[in-house]
Amino acid sequence: MPKSTDQLVQFLSQFTTFSDDEIQIIHEQSDIREYPKGTILLREGEQARNRFLVLQGCVRSYNINDGEEINTEFFIEHDLLMPVS
Repeated sequence: MPKSTDQLVQFLSQFTTFSDDEIQIIHEQSDIREYPKGTILLREGEQARNRFLVLQGCVRSYNINDGEEINTEFFIEHDLLMPVS
């Protein structure tokens, strides 16, 4: 089983208990993706279609003002991102 789904099960297990069958379903049904540093998850003008749970690393949200990037939020491990569009 992929390490990232193990991390997801470990995170979710803080809130409830899973049977072995439920853990297997999480491993089979989870759509976990890894993004390299610098990947833009949502560009200006795009419609948000996904929510994200940071399992490892950090994600930042920013605005561009007069060509300068202004950080608005940081999301760290176990933070949930629900982009607004």
